Amino acid sequence: MSALAARLYVFTFKRGLLSAVGHDLRLSFRRFDGRLEAGRLTVCVDTTSLVVDGAMDRSGGGPEPLARIYTDEIERNALGPKVLDAARHPRARFEGRVDLAAGTVEGTLTLRGVEGPVRGTVTTTGTGARAVFELSPSRFGIRPFRAMAGALKLEDRVRVEAEVPWPEGPPPPEATFAGPA
Repeated sequence: MSALAARLYVFTFKRGLLSAVGHDLRLSFRRFDGRLEAGRLTVCVDTTSLVVDGAMDRSGGGPEPLARIYTDEIERNALGPKVLDAARHPRARFEGRVDLAAGTVEGTLTLRGVEGPVRGTVTTTGTGARAVFELSPSRFGIRPFRAMAGALKLEDRVRVEAEVPWPEGPPPPEATFAGPA
């Protein structure tokens, strides 16, 4: 069976006195793979493959491109020792269970060498599934990013969304999937 082409997004949310000059962002991982078998789900993410997709606009549309100078700085900060610490922790891993009938996915996420329970929702259509989690980065040793003496900062929450498409029909009972890279 060939791997299904999946997407893995991370959304950040700004706050603070100068939040109007900042951006809510959509980031994505380019390299990851996973396997679903009899309700068990395993996903391994290459944390070094994180890229900035752009700034989310208030209308709920897709991300708006940012200048390369900003995306380079954001990626450098996200991959650096204060956030993902990708040089020391190049892999994140999720192991858990998916219950499509109940619309739940839950398990253990290992990020930066720290394990923690996570729980999210999963919805399916005739052509794919979408899982959504809300995480507090501080639970994994990541302090919310701050700039301009704290006048601009990120909330201590991120939303993680995973999309796995499949050919039209019911969800496959077993599947492998991989990122777009």
